[in-house]
Amino acid sequence: VGCGAGHWGRSLGRALDQVVFLDPSPLMLEQASLSVQGPSRYTFVSGSSDALPFADREFDLVTKSEP
Repeated sequence: VGCGAGHWGRSLGRALDQVVFLDPSPLMLEQASLSVQGPSRYTFVSGSSDALPFADREFDLVTKSEP
C-alpha cells in the first residue's frame, strides 16, 4: 500500500510469484512500472489504504510505505 517508486515491490518480486503495487498517485505507479522487469508477475492498481479495492484475505502479505 503506497508503493511509491517500487523499491519494496522490486525486492519482494525476487522471492514472490506475484506482486501488486497499489498507490493513489498515477505518477508513482508509472515510476514503479518502469522500475521492474518481468511485467507478467507485477500488477499496478490505483487506490488508497482508506478503501482497498480487494477482497478480504486476498493476499498472504501486505506492506505499507510511508514517508
